Amino acid sequence: CCCNVVPMGSRTASETQAMSTTLFRASWSVLLGMLCCCNVVPMGSRTASETQAMSTTLFRASWSVLLGMLCCCNVVPSDADCHMHRPAAASLPPASARHYGNPTMSPKVYAKLTPEEKEAADLIREYEGFSTSAYDANRDPTIVDATIGRGFNLNRDDAGKIFAVVLPGVNFEQVKSGKLSLTAEQVDKLYVYDVKAHMDRARHYLGGKFNAFPLYVQAALTSAFYRGDIGRNTIDLINNGDWGNVSTEYLNHNGYKTAKKRGMSGIVTRMDYNASVFQKYAESLEEDPSQ
Repeated sequence: CCCNVVPMGSRTASETQAMSTTLFRASWSVLLGMLCCCNVVPMGSRTASETQAMSTTLFRASWSVLLGMLCCCNVVPSDADCHMHRPAAASLPPASARHYGNPTMSPKVYAKLTPEEKEAADLIREYEGFSTSAYDANRDPTIVDATIGRGFNLNRDDAGKIFAVVLPGVNFEQVKSGKLSLTAEQVDKLYVYDVKAHMDRARHYLGGKFNAFPLYVQAALTSAFYRGDIGRNTIDLINNGDWGNVSTEYLNHNGYKTAKKRGMSGIVTRMDYNASVFQKYAESLEEDPSQ
């Protein structure tokens, strides 16, 4: 409604009053038009169905204007106002609250990974922070990107379901709001689940070729899928065996191009490493095409 024209936070009382008055007059004009609709088509020539149709149309129009007026007066909030006044998510620590340094994983949990998955897990945790409590991974103050563990996004659609499977009995909403922390072992369990899931995702998009790649290439690809920075064009190049252009296309990514400006240089470092792996593999194929 009209609240979208002038945001609630910047609308003065006089502006609200002026908009209310305008909409009030407009709504009454429509209502009066409905009540006097017999003037539109002379009574003698108008059928009962025509009268009903005109009345219905004018009635709906008048209600649209009236709802706009009520929205302006804050009696009925618009979508924009609902968003602005919606209770904010619990305040979470910033991304800087994460710990770096590749903390050791629980041996019992780490043992559940295959050699290929261990290669990927070891690589990814070099770039992911570690936190047993939720933090805000987004530097934009208007967005709360609740994250925990080693880059596990708590806002993803399947986050609650994954918690129910991997960490049964743990209150997901409490963790997401920052009111409940996980143990280091619980973080590792989430991480193992995610590494396996993203390696399976890589296999899905790259087919049987994936298992034939050297472990260091599999790890870099899984890392790219884990962060979600591998695009459709890059996937197509890999599937077509055009490795000579993979690294360049992989870095042709908006997130990579704007990362430094957004104060997220870690993305650049991580993607540069993956690109170097893809280029290294491309060069090895030139030397030995039988791979």
